[in-house]
Amino acid sequence: MLSDEEIRPVVDENVRFVDSETNLAMNLDAGISVTDIYQQAFEGYMKEVEGLCAKYRAEHIVIDTSRPIEDFIRRLASIQ
Repeated sequence: MLSDEEIRPVVDENVRFVDSETNLAMNLDAGISVTDIYQQAFEGYMKEVEGLCAKYRAEHIVIDTSRPIEDFIRRLASIQ
């Protein structure tokens, strides 16, 4: 499950990202394209997860919490 902010963050000032699982922190200033950096890291993470799922033959389903749960249920039903 991912929130819209996790999938498509909007950052327009100095920001501090903190990984909620490892507590690793990263400070970024407005002079850097923060959104681009985040998007690259996010895409890399998603590819890693997809690779692990493929390795173990597990379905990888991303649930966007900003969308209605019915969309997820329909998609899940179409996979089975």
